Amino acid sequence: NIIQNGKVIAIQGVQSIQENQMHSYGDSYRQIEMLNGHFLHDLGFEGQGVDLAVFDGGFLFADELPAMKHLFSEGRIVSKHDLLHFNSSEVFDASTHGMMVLSHMAGIIPDSLYGTATQANYFLFQTEDVFQEVRLEEDIWIQAAEMADSMGVDLINSSLGYSLFDFESMSYLPADMNGQTTRISQAANICALKGTLVVNSAGNSGASAWHAITAPSDAEHVLSIGAVDENEIHAVMLT
Repeated sequence: NIIQNGKVIAIQGVQSIQENQMHSYGDSYRQIEMLNGHFLHDLGFEGQGVDLAVFDGGFLFADELPAMKHLFSEGRIVSKHDLLHFNSSEVFDASTHGMMVLSHMAGIIPDSLYGTATQANYFLFQTEDVFQEVRLEEDIWIQAAEMADSMGVDLINSSLGYSLFDFESMSYLPADMNGQTTRISQAANICALKGTLVVNSAGNSGASAWHAITAPSDAEHVLSIGAVDENEIHAVMLT
């Protein structure tokens, strides 16, 4: 055992486990280590029994890549919903973004990639229209959240954010990112009150004129996630 009576023991054993995991995780070890995810894995927590919804713009190639094969062979892809096209089950198109997000959570390539929750059950929702940016996407996100709640999902992972739209009349102001103005942020708070945690990306606007987080990450009860690089330096991206 690593922990006994609340105290850490066998420090040398921990070091050996870390060395073994670095070999197993490959290049993904550093990102998991920064979150102490490897300690959870050591204790056997890899998402077992967790129902996790992923909201994104598409999961292109996720059904073909060897890194995802176990999700299908083990029945971990519970359901698929393209809400842009009347709840079609065809979500493996339009964008690779959802596939990449899913790979961080569930992908397995020996000695190269190991996700943080490879044993979770996944519900895939295509909510983002990658060809345009309009407020309708907020409403589709809300529809997905309602469906996920009805399915008993424990957690929603949403690597999406809304601030500026193709039509200026639709766009928000940074001051609107107050957790209450946007419909999507109101809905995300309701999710939390009903027992579903929403984990959402803070956005890619840290180095842009916008500079603020985007909805629904501004909601009070959303777990908003920013990014650092492998040296733990704040990562920013111009959009």
